[in-house]
Amino acid sequence: MGIPEVSIVIPTYNEEKRILKTLNALVPFLTRNHVDYEIIISDGGSTDGTIAIIPKFERLKIIRSPVFLAKGEALISGGLRACGRKILFLDADLPVSKNDILRLFKNTKNNTMVVASRYHPLSGGRCPLTRLVLGRLFNLLVRIILRIKMYDTQCGAKCLSVKLAKRILGKIENKGYVFDIELIIRVLREGGIVREIPVTWRHEAGSKVKIPKVAFELLIGVLKLRRM
Repeated sequence: MGIPEVSIVIPTYNEEKRILKTLNALVPFLTRNHVDYEIIISDGGSTDGTIAIIPKFERLKIIRSPVFLAKGEALISGGLRACGRKILFLDADLPVSKNDILRLFKNTKNNTMVVASRYHPLSGGRCPLTRLVLGRLFNLLVRIILRIKMYDTQCGAKCLSVKLAKRILGKIENKGYVFDIELIIRVLREGGIVREIPVTWRHEAGSKVKIPKVAFELLIGVLKLRRM
């Protein structure tokens, strides 16, 4: 296998109920579309059966931490080991359609990051009302405080060129939920271009995210990023 077109980095932490479903949907789709890919499972210290149920094959790498890693840490760890020309960060619950994943990396150029945007006017999807309202409010906060003119910074599907990724991943300080925003800021500071594309997205039941805790972390993180 030569240099893959895309390295798909999936962070996991106790995802035994979701990761196999995602891989079973993703791998045949990529094969049918003749995509030269590798998948990197970057596990943040799972204590369930996540690793045991993942099928082993040539295009899949597993990076396993013996201790807990926050999502951002797992993404950085996987991204720095990627061999593809592009790196696609993808949540374990497959938050956007398979066709959107194809569009994400097909539209990623040398100095560009392409971001799936759930709140783009042309996007379609459903989630619990509380999450939708909080997501919209948080986006407004980011636009006002950080002056990032984007519809959605937090969707778990983003793709950037490997050259751009490896210039900035080692510099990122926020390893938790604010990782996505700092990633965007650093791409822009490196002279990169950030593009949003509309997607068909879905909310997958089984999320371990505790909304009050995450909301507080995001608020503090955004205020700190203002001084970065």
